[in-house]
Amino acid sequence: MGKTSILETGISLLWKAPKGNINPKTLGWVRPDGVINFQTASAAENYAKNRCVSALRTTKPFERGVLLRDNQVIAEINGDFTKIDMTPYSDKMIGATFLHGHPKLNGHTLPVSLADYLVMVSQQIKKIVAFNEKGEHSTLIQNPQKSLFIRLLPKKWQKKLIPLEQIGMGSIATSEYAKEYAKMFPKKMQKKVEQALHTQIGTPYGSRSKISEFEKSKLTIDEFNTLNTVEEQVKKDGTLARIIHDFWGKVAKKLECTYETNFTDLTR
Repeated sequence: MGKTSILETGISLLWKAPKGNINPKTLGWVRPDGVINFQTASAAENYAKNRCVSALRTTKPFERGVLLRDNQVIAEINGDFTKIDMTPYSDKMIGATFLHGHPKLNGHTLPVSLADYLVMVSQQIKKIVAFNEKGEHSTLIQNPQKSLFIRLLPKKWQKKLIPLEQIGMGSIATSEYAKEYAKMFPKKMQKKVEQALHTQIGTPYGSRSKISEFEKSKLTIDEFNTLNTVEEQVKKDGTLARIIHDFWGKVAKKLECTYETNFTDLTR
């Protein structure tokens, strides 16, 4: 057997990635802790994109995520068809970029979701990207503006209050999405559907008052059946992707974010 290079050993220990996934002309080095340093941030993003998209093109598509900081690949995480467990990397997310893939749901790919945003804002991720199997992207970038009140406080207090301000943004996003989603249903059901969605998403982003109100006025059996029927339909015909896309178009600026996508299904 020939000698194994330090580069090949580092990659093997990390993710056992096929050699073809790495272009040595764009790679700087692999640190002892396994972080890959590319020559440029764009080279790191291209690598991450290829890794995310390749997971969507397998016989059993799954979500793969890559955590970046500038030109560094901090971590690569494999999930399942619907989610990725990022808990072990929570201490590495502040100010980072997270790229991942979204498998098709009944033939349609969802753009960056509300769940993605809630992780983004709670973990203080700077940028989150969702790819479809074509390599098209859906992107949210945080542009948080400190309020005048917070800017006047000592830095140690700013650090404590900014996360609370971000949780407030998550609550706003939850409420706005629930209102948008509920518009699909008959008028008499819309408030109940909005309340039901808050219970599904949970605290600290769900409104406590809406959840308590929902306990007093739950969906009837007929309404519950209608809810399931409509939800199945919107997943099949692509309406859910459009709802999420339109939602970001309306509220991203309010949430101090920039949203953009080149998903063909949403831009043509």
